Amino acid sequence: MYLKIKYASFSLITLVLFLGLVEGVCRIFFVYPGASDFVERRIIEQGLTKDKSSGEFRVILYGESTMQGDALSPKSTIEKWITTYLEDLLGKDTAKRVKVYNLARIGSNSQFIAKSFADTVPYKPDLAVFYVAHNDFVQLDNRHPRRMSFGQKGFLKHYGRRLVKQSAFLSELTRLHIRFKIRHHLRDDKFKKVTPPVIETWEKFYNPQYDAIVHDSLLFETLFGNWVGNINKIVRVAERHRIPVIFLEGVSNLKEYAPNESVHSPSLDPFKLSQWEVDDSRATRAFAAKKYKEARAFYQRCLRIDPEYALTHYRLGQCYENLSRFEKARKSYSMANDKDRVPLRAPSEVNQFYDDLEKANFKDITVIKTAEIFEKFSPNGLIDSCLVLDTMHPTIEGQALIALEIVKVIYDKGLVSPKESWHWNELGPTNEYIDKLGLDKDFQFSVYLNKAIFVGRFYDKAIEYSQKALLIRPDSIEAKRALAWTYWRKGEKEKAIDLYEELYEKSPEVIAEVFKKYPDLGNVVLVSRRRAGRRIPLQSLQPV
Repeated sequence: MYLKIKYASFSLITLVLFLGLVEGVCRIFFVYPGASDFVERRIIEQGLTKDKSSGEFRVILYGESTMQGDALSPKSTIEKWITTYLEDLLGKDTAKRVKVYNLARIGSNSQFIAKSFADTVPYKPDLAVFYVAHNDFVQLDNRHPRRMSFGQKGFLKHYGRRLVKQSAFLSELTRLHIRFKIRHHLRDDKFKKVTPPVIETWEKFYNPQYDAIVHDSLLFETLFGNWVGNINKIVRVAERHRIPVIFLEGVSNLKEYAPNESVHSPSLDPFKLSQWEVDDSRATRAFAAKKYKEARAFYQRCLRIDPEYALTHYRLGQCYENLSRFEKARKSYSMANDKDRVPLRAPSEVNQFYDDLEKANFKDITVIKTAEIFEKFSPNGLIDSCLVLDTMHPTIEGQALIALEIVKVIYDKGLVSPKESWHWNELGPTNEYIDKLGLDKDFQFSVYLNKAIFVGRFYDKAIEYSQKALLIRPDSIEAKRALAWTYWRKGEKEKAIDLYEELYEKSPEVIAEVFKKYPDLGNVVLVSRRRAGRRIPLQSLQPV
C-alpha cells in the first residue's frame, strides 16, 4: 500500500513538472494564454497573429451587436466601412498598413467585453474601439441577482475555465480544436440546407413579474455599478499598456418604439388612479383628433398624478413632436425609456457617464458622442429608422457615420499618417460605398425581412419593413407571411385573411403548417374560403 501511494505521488509530481516544463516552453515561444472560445475563433477567422509586420497599425473593435453588425453583418460592418474610407483618404498603399479586426459579439455584456480586451492585449492593438452601451441593461439574463452570483457548482466551473485560459499550453490545444471545428463547419456548410425564418410566433419575450427593473432601485444601481466598473477596467488596462481607446456613446431609436412595459406607481391610490384614467382617456381622444395642445395638457395632468407610467411620457413626447417642440419631445422619449420596466435600450445614465469620462480628459481616451452625431443627421434632431433600424442597431448609413467618426479620430491624433497626407477631397458619397460593398437589393431584402420579424410586436414598423421587402421581391412568400401575421396580430383580420388565402394558393404545404400551429387562424381562413366557394382540406387545420 505504501509503495502504491509513493508511486502515485511520484507520478503526480512528474506530471506536474512535465506540464510546467511544457507551459514554460510555450511561453518562451510566445504562445499566449487564451481568451474565450468565441474570441479565439474570431482571431483565427480574421487572421490576427501574434507577429506584427513593420509599419502595421492595428485597430481592434470590441462590443455588442451594434459593433458586430447585427442584421447587416457580414456584408456591412463598421470595420468594413473604416477600411473602405481609409483606402480613399490615404490611398490603397498606405491603407494596407491599417488592419482592422472585429472581436464584437452579439449579446455580449461589459464584463465579456472588458475581459476580451484584457485577453487580447498581447496582440498589440494600436487603437481599441468600444461600443458598450445596451446589453448590461436590456439582456434579461443580466437583470437577476441569482444569475449575477455563482453557486458552488457555478463557481468551480467559472474558475476552472479561467485556469484553463490562463495556461498557454492548454489554450494552444483549445486553438487547435477551434481550427478543426472551423474546417469541419466550412465543409458541412456546403451541404447544409438554409433554414427558413421563424415568422409566426405568439410568445412574449419577457415575464413582467420576473424581468421588470425599476429605474430607481437597488437592482438598477447594481447593474449600473457593474457596467461602470467594467468600463473602468478597460480604461486601466489601456493606460497600463498605453493603448489609445475610443468609446462610442450608445444610440437608440426612442421615437418609433413605445415602451415595452408601463407600470403605475405603487403609491397610487384608487381615487387618484381613477382620475388618471379619466385624464388619459381624454388625452387619447384629443390626440386621435390631432388636438395636440389639448392632449399635451391632459398627459401633463396624468404625469402630475403618476410620473412613473412610461407610456404617458412617450405620448407626451409625440404631442411635443407634433407641436414642433422637438427638444422637449426628445427629453420625453428619453424619460419614457428610463421609466420602461422592461427596457430595450440603455438608460440615459450610460451616455451621461461617457460625457463625464470625456470631461475627465484622459490622455489617450476619446469619447465619440454618437447620439449627438446621429441627431445632427436626423429629421428635427430625433433619431429614427433612417439611421437606426430597430430600437438600437444602426442602418447602413448609421454604420457609415460611426466609421467616419472613428476615422476622424485617427486623423486628428495623427495615429497612422501625417495630416497633410490625407485626401479628404477623395471622400465620396455614401451611395458609392454602398455599391462598392455589394449592398445590393437582395441584401436589402434580407435586412428588411429580418427586421420585420425582429420588431414584430411593434406592428406599424413590422408592416413598414414587410412592405419594403415586398417592394424588392413582390412575390416573396416569407415577406407576405410576415405582413399577414402582423395584420392578424394587430387585429386587421380582413387584410390578414386576404393575404393568407393568396399564400395558400401559392404554397399550400407551408401555410397548412401555419394553420396547424394556430388553428384559430386556420378556422377563420377556412370559413372565409367556404363563403367564397373555395376549400382548405380539414387535415390542414389539425394542431401539431
